[in-house]
Amino acid sequence: MSALQAYTSQPAILAVSDEDAAAYLQSQFSNDLRRSESCPATYGLFLDRKGKVLHDAFILQRGPEDFLLISYHSDAETLQCKVEENIIADEVEIEDVSAQFRLVTLFGDDLSSELLPPDKCFIEQDGVLIFRGRLAGTDSLDCLVPQSAEWPPAHLNATFVDAESALAARISCGTPSIPQDIGEKDLPHEGADLSKAAVSYTKGCYLGQEVMARLHAMGHAQRAIYRIHFASQSNHSTPIPVFAGEKEIGSVTSHVGGNGLALLKRRYTTGDAALCIAKPGGPTLEIISEITA
Repeated sequence: MSALQAYTSQPAILAVSDEDAAAYLQSQFSNDLRRSESCPATYGLFLDRKGKVLHDAFILQRGPEDFLLISYHSDAETLQCKVEENIIADEVEIEDVSAQFRLVTLFGDDLSSELLPPDKCFIEQDGVLIFRGRLAGTDSLDCLVPQSAEWPPAHLNATFVDAESALAARISCGTPSIPQDIGEKDLPHEGADLSKAAVSYTKGCYLGQEVMARLHAMGHAQRAIYRIHFASQSNHSTPIPVFAGEKEIGSVTSHVGGNGLALLKRRYTTGDAALCIAKPGGPTLEIISEITA
């Protein structure tokens, strides 16, 4: 197999435009869209009023009034309803353009330097928008490809792989996925790097901002994401409950081949705690490490 792997998926993609698009998105998104670089690609979240995570997205700014929102696992209609729910007198147009594109994620040991964009920015090659993504971990590249275009170029010698290969790469990087690992009952500060990679504490008011500020001041949340391992023959769909004795303390949220990520209560993961999955006394769970930002 080629050292460069490619995985194709179909994210939700919204085009947001018009004269109030920048200001309106800034008021709804957890990260700061006011960027001085050319072609910014900003990762962030859409939260509810209690700071719980509803959607994540990369926002690519193609012009002063021209934005693309790319969300890996959101339903496009649900995401659009969320994004536009606070429009009152704003001049903002939102269109579902998912059918116009596909996403090709490149990962592995042979990423060409010609494809690498500046950090938190995107580049364009032959109509394909390329940015540093998260679908196969933070070491991967996401390529937003028009449906009529062929990608990746033949000279890259990429091998197309399935979703399980991309999942294994993401778990290896310790990158949480939304809503697989962190969802509508969870906070960004429980999700490894999300509280830093996806949240601004200086941008001013947005939905959930007061909760983010309080959590930031507290230092850390009561739960965290951990790299874990369990017997690979344990065939369970996620989420898999995790127990310390008789007490359920969290769940395995992503796994493949016995390796995975788990969202667990911190106080039960220290010392010689004996953890198991599925039921009290079930297969043993080994904690490899807490994933930090």
